[in-house]
Amino acid sequence: MGVLSFFNRWRASSSDRSEWGDFWFEPVTVRTSSGIRVSADNALRLAAVYASVRILVETMASLPFVLYRQRADGGKDRVTDHWLYRLLAKRPNRYQNPYEWREMLQGHLALRGNAYNRIVANSRGEIVELVPIHPDRIRMELTPAGDYRYRVTDRLGVETILPRGEIWHLRGLSSDGLMGMSPIDLARESLGMALAVQDYGARFFANDAKPTGGCGSSFRGRSRTAKPRRCFGNPSRLPSPGTTAARCWCWKTA
Repeated sequence: MGVLSFFNRWRASSSDRSEWGDFWFEPVTVRTSSGIRVSADNALRLAAVYASVRILVETMASLPFVLYRQRADGGKDRVTDHWLYRLLAKRPNRYQNPYEWREMLQGHLALRGNAYNRIVANSRGEIVELVPIHPDRIRMELTPAGDYRYRVTDRLGVETILPRGEIWHLRGLSSDGLMGMSPIDLARESLGMALAVQDYGARFFANDAKPTGGCGSSFRGRSRTAKPRRCFGNPSRLPSPGTTAARCWCWKTA
């Protein structure tokens, strides 16, 4: 552990803004009061967040899709030969089956508050594909006319402007009716504290639960008993009871 502890002292820190520091490689998010940057991706490092998201997405993905056609007498019949049934229950796009598609969209909603699909139609106006778009690669823009559109960035960095009619936008809880609010952003401080505790515990046990480093403080006064002099330092360095000066050494973990 001595060699590992030596190299850990030179490990790059998130607050180090030098060319070898981790600051420039962190995601662009707001730093919490605990000093941890919280995003939708690193929040999944918490077992509670991952378990909650997993229950939501798998439950939503496993729900059956049933399409009905209403009759003139007020009744309804199940429909399986409609293009909408084939799209949502059989094959939403060329890359995913319905379970994977619904699971992905619910994951976007649970972590980021918004889910997007690009609508692909044929010459007859029928929707043939719903292609998911990652919420981090799309943003909404308001036009001077009062309408809105979407700016999409693909994997190569090329931007495409799409009208609202070509995007199916699913919103979570919203405060303005346009964009859903991210649950991770709303609970950023609580998640940051949990991540800080998790990281601190990992570093503490990686050091075999041994405190490292130390600091000392001195005070003037008379100590009549040995209890005020009990601390984590070396007792041989402490003066005897009744002296006018005492020094207490305390330790902190890395």
